[in-house]
Amino acid sequence: MHARKILQLITIAGIMTINVHAESLGLVDSAFVRSGSYADTAQSWGTTLALKNAGGDNCRIAMMKADLSSISGPVDSASFSFYSKDDLAHTLYVYGVKETAAFENWTGGGSGNATWNSVSSGGLFTPQEDLYLATDPNLVLLGSQAMSGAAGDVQITVSGPDLVDLLNNDADNLLTFVFAIDANINSAVRPHSHAKAPGLEFTYGTGPAPF
Repeated sequence: MHARKILQLITIAGIMTINVHAESLGLVDSAFVRSGSYADTAQSWGTTLALKNAGGDNCRIAMMKADLSSISGPVDSASFSFYSKDDLAHTLYVYGVKETAAFENWTGGGSGNATWNSVSSGGLFTPQEDLYLATDPNLVLLGSQAMSGAAGDVQITVSGPDLVDLLNNDADNLLTFVFAIDANINSAVRPHSHAKAPGLEFTYGTGPAPF
């Protein structure tokens, strides 16, 4: 889903008009990858994308993808919101994948090509246990959220200059978000197709234009 609002700001001096565009984008794909003996297996998902910080076969890291082709100007501000499960106490980390990374044309689900190994060999990022402690050259930390363990879903929003830079430096019209946690528990985020869908919001201006 793509929505646009245009707010017209006129300077007091009366010399120019600036059109400020406020837009929102839905995301277009989702996946989670799993370690160990599942590292070459594309994972099916329904209403959640699994998260777990563990060794062996049990580590799970989630991804979602945005199509940025509708952005027509330099972005001034941006935020990304999504829903996560809050059943047990943990901290959730949200990353953006840099433009210099490869394999942003990944596809999710059981028939997709996104797996633990393909994400790494394709050059998107390197999935690993304790990803939150690693320094991956392809990832930018956009924010983290300590979860209290209260039952239910929590909406989380990340924003700031790092997200703006990712949008403005984009060249392939795709941006991947990566989600990881710091605890050996079963958690999850809601995928792009869920009723509680994630969304990317941003603003940019065009002008000056004559009255």
